[in-house]
Amino acid sequence: MSYSLAFSQAIAISLYITYKIEEQIYDFVPTHEIADFLGIAKPSVVKVVQSLTNAGLIETREGAKGGVRLTRNSQAINLLDIFNAIEQAKPLFRLNIHPTEPKIEALAARQRMVASLQRAEAAMKQELQAVTLADLYSG
Repeated sequence: MSYSLAFSQAIAISLYITYKIEEQIYDFVPTHEIADFLGIAKPSVVKVVQSLTNAGLIETREGAKGGVRLTRNSQAINLLDIFNAIEQAKPLFRLNIHPTEPKIEALAARQRMVASLQRAEAAMKQELQAVTLADLYSG
């Protein structure tokens, strides 16, 4: 009942890219520097970068001055964008509960539980959508 560590890593990676680009330190931030600074294993950084690239949030460039950068400014990327890139529509709550006795009361209780958990997940996604990388960067 939890999302992967890759989600928080993706936020940290995106923030680091935001910092390095907005401070005009790099055009493209080297992935090895991201891994070193954040203390994330390079294969994990590469996997997260691949997911963010597939979602169109970052772009990569090969070569001596290569690395990664955001495809949009930091005000145009919210945490829900990053969440969707990493979690790819996985539900927060797994709802694999099926009463063996399909009594009306048990089915109604299950229906209320499912509705409650779905509202909780919707509220979480609404909060993620309200926060951009610029919000986190600027404090």
